[in-house]
Amino acid sequence: MIEVDEQQDDSQTPLILEDDSLIVCNEAPTRFWAHSRYKEEAVHKLSAEINNEWMFAMVTLHGGGKISFSVSQKTWARHEGHYPVVMQLFNAVAKDPRLANLRGSFVVWLEDGMWEWCQSYSRRAPILSFGRSIADSTTFLIPDPAFIGALGYALERKQSERFASRVPWQQRRSTIFWRGAATGIGIEGPEWLHTARAKLVLAARAIGDPLLVDAKLTRIQHLPQHQILNLAQQGLVHDEVPFEDFFKYKYLVDADGYHCAWKSLFLKLMMGSVVLKIDSPFEQWYHRNLMPWRHYIPVSRDVKELQEVHEWIVAHDKEARAIAQAGGEFISRVNLESALDGVVMMIENILAARVG
Repeated sequence: MIEVDEQQDDSQTPLILEDDSLIVCNEAPTRFWAHSRYKEEAVHKLSAEINNEWMFAMVTLHGGGKISFSVSQKTWARHEGHYPVVMQLFNAVAKDPRLANLRGSFVVWLEDGMWEWCQSYSRRAPILSFGRSIADSTTFLIPDPAFIGALGYALERKQSERFASRVPWQQRRSTIFWRGAATGIGIEGPEWLHTARAKLVLAARAIGDPLLVDAKLTRIQHLPQHQILNLAQQGLVHDEVPFEDFFKYKYLVDADGYHCAWKSLFLKLMMGSVVLKIDSPFEQWYHRNLMPWRHYIPVSRDVKELQEVHEWIVAHDKEARAIAQAGGEFISRVNLESALDGVVMMIENILAARVG
């Protein structure tokens, strides 16, 4: 483990909780650790064991607003894992008076999410992650680095208001629209057909009418050359489009990448369009409060009903618009201030389970 000194002197006052997403999503792990309890040594032992295997950081509160970070060797070697944003987050909450007298450590998982094959780690010591499997009842969830780094998407919220006002619902195209990077577990090789994004673009190609469904992959440069050629030859690739172009369409799709599509779903819910959310085995901190047919339209993982969904939303324009508005109202309440406050309360619960 590599010690990182990023202590900041900013003061932090308690925040008013406007959204309870972090409380709701962390009820199960809070109960688990309140019952199981843990010792400080368990955190250090787990961190030492997986130091070279996974990207993570051990965060330690020393009381009095002091905090330290130990970053795993894999994170340090790859210069990845979002640890600068994580340090920004925990430096902010460590100054909260509610944590002033608390001491102890926990692990922050710096991969895209807690992989299913790593969930056993979350039963050995408290782990905080940006995403997890829906069935995972022991991993704590925290907001993702994109949300934290963009200050709760403060700029994007303003841009969305401006762009949405320029293209009202009635002027938007009745097309199911998606653009996104070629990501997903297995996308690099023969398993690519099983990824959510591959199924989506292949379904769009099968429908064969871009006025109904227009879905294409964009960023593919990270893939092996043979896969780049494969996707391009199949007509599944398109240039990236600017943020404001999404506002031209009534129906937008959310599809998983390697894990949850962090920024994508959040921003689409802000756009005033209705979101078609492809069923996912993963979740983020605010997902449990999202309700199908109220905040978004659910679509199965094989997306075989995509054309039927299009027919329904075109025939039920009033209902689709109401879902879009409800989704926008919901996501407007998921803000940085409430997220930080929720993280403080979560840390209180975690350290209350620490013994010795």
